[in-house]
Amino acid sequence: MKIESTSSTVRQVAMLIYPQVASSDVCGPLEPFGLGNFLTGCWLYDPITVTVTTDGAPDSIAGGFLKLEPSCTDLPSRIDLF
Repeated sequence: MKIESTSSTVRQVAMLIYPQVASSDVCGPLEPFGLGNFLTGCWLYDPITVTVTTDGAPDSIAGGFLKLEPSCTDLPSRIDLF
């Protein structure tokens, strides 16, 4: 399925990640936005992950078996949901 961009209606959704965060605390809340894009076939949401670290390196989740890589290190100028 190809997802079309709806330009002006795309909502910027930022999720904060940090060392030892629970993966379900990041993935669970972001899932509906990705699913909304998939089911509608439109790019309604632009979910991003932002780290609190200054180096932008991947953060280890609680338990240390996985690392989450931030999609950006600086917040965009516009965020609709944080």
